[in-house]
Formats: sequence, C-alpha cells, structure tokens
Amino acid sequence: MKYGILGAGLASLLMLSACGQGEHEVSPSISGSGHESLSAGAPEAERVADGYFTERTQEESGEPIDPALQQYIAYAYNFQLQYAAQTVEPAMDAHREACMSAGADMCQVVASSSSSQNETRANAHLQIRATPDWLRTFLGGLEDDVTGNDGDIVSSNMSSTDLSRPILDAEARLSAQRALRERLTLLLARDDAEIDDLVALERELARVQGNIESAESNLRNMRGRVTMSTADFQYRTRVTVTSSGATNPLSNALRDVVRNVSTGLSAVITFTALFAPWLILIIPAIWLIGRWRRRVNARKRAEKAGG
Repeated sequence: MKYGILGAGLASLLMLSACGQGEHEVSPSISGSGHESLSAGAPEAERVADGYFTERTQEESGEPIDPALQQYIAYAYNFQLQYAAQTVEPAMDAHREACMSAGADMCQVVASSSSSQNETRANAHLQIRATPDWLRTFLGGLEDDVTGNDGDIVSSNMSSTDLSRPILDAEARLSAQRALRERLTLLLARDDAEIDDLVALERELARVQGNIESAESNLRNMRGRVTMSTADFQYRTRVTVTSSGATNPLSNALRDVVRNVSTGLSAVITFTALFAPWLILIIPAIWLIGRWRRRVNARKRAEKAGG
C-alpha cells in the first residue's frame, strides 16, 4: 500500500510539473515598446529607466508591492555626433574613458572602434551599458561636452522595451519549478521508495533543476537590461562647403601632372621597345613589295607601249 501511495504521489508531481509549463497568466500586459526623440539636456536624461526608479522607491518604502503594478522598462539610446576630423577619435576616447573610470558596476564599455580614411574623413563608434543614475548624469552634460569640443549633436533617439510581462511570467514559472523541486527532494529522501520510483524521481529532479537554471539565467538577462541601459554613440566628420575635401580633385590633379606625364612617356617607350625588333622584318618587306610593284608597273607600261 505504501508503494502505491508513493507512486501516486510521484504521478501527481509529474502532472503538476507538466501543468506548470503552461502557467503564464500572472499579470495583465502593460504597454509594449516605444521610440521617441530627445535632446541631450538634463530633463530628457532623467527619463532613463523610469520604471526601474519607481520599483526601487516602492521597495525602499517597505510597503507591500502588487506584482501587477511593477514595471520593468529597458531603455536604449542612440546619438549621432559630428566633429572636425581631427577631434572625432579624441571625443570618442574621452567618452570611453569616462565610462571606464566610473567602474564596471556603474558603466561598461561594450564596443568601441575608430577609422580614418584621410585628414578630412574619420569615423568612430562607442557602445556602453550603464546604470540609470550614471547615465542620467552623463547625458545631462553631453551637450555641453560636445559643443565645448566644437561638435554638434545631429540626432538623438530613445527606445524602450517593456519587460514587465516577461519578467513577471518568468518569476512565476521559476517559483513553481522551485516548489516542485522541493517536493521531489522530499519524496527522494523517503526510505520506503522502490528502485523504479527513485530512478523516475532522479530523472524528474534533474529535468526540473535544468529548467530552474535556464529560467534564472533568462531572468538575470532581462533584469540586467532593466538595471543597465544601453547607449550607442556614432561619431562622424563634419563636412562643410569650404572644407579642403571640396578642392581635393583639382589639387590632386595638379600635384600629379609630373607623374601623369612620366606615365605617358613610359608607355611610349615601352611600346617602342616592344615594336622595334619587328622593324627588322617589316622595313625590308615593305622595300621588296615596293620594288616588285614598280617592276610590274614598268612591264605593263612597256607592253602597252609596244601594242
């Protein structure tokens, strides 16, 4: 009888585990994702991760929090900046150094690159992940920093993704899986179980543990997107009508006159050197053909006169 009860309990847990995979409805859906333009001033920078700040304030108040009211918003920013060619890379280096100096807990450099085609063309890119507090301060001083280095903010955009529903669903599934793991562990600890039941329990416990680890990893990734916003900075060269790039074709042509003349003469010399050996055969052939035609013409004239 006791084995039958244990088997029935195991079967019930397996059914609960299967049902737990479909438990997703834990809160109403909140708004999805959005995109909006912003300038680099302090008021706009204060929009960084508003949902994160709301959640933190509620937690610090010590009052019970309704999970359905929590918002987890992931923010991403994109800036197009332009400078003089010689200041593109230094500007990117200064922003990267500011991030690195803040420490990995506050700001992380995800990617950075720079390239220079000539003295008038340069490009650079910087991507960072930073906490809302640090990013708010950094963006608040970005406009002054750019204009102070004779640069301009060409465009700035902010996009947001509402991760409230995915996070709350993941938390609910994770809680259910942890509860199932505890029940399986208690059954496994009983000393009156049969071998077949123990094997089935071990197998199910391993599967549940895998689900828990996967859910925890996914939850950490989503929470990381909320607690640290992403910012992309594209640096490019300012192009003006009076820039040296406008006169480059003419100046290059004048500078290359000697080279072009030399190239033409070298082509003539090369052709002459290749054709000269054939003159030894061509000139005698032309002379012989001419002599033969003169003889033919003279014979025709003689025959015509004799007739």
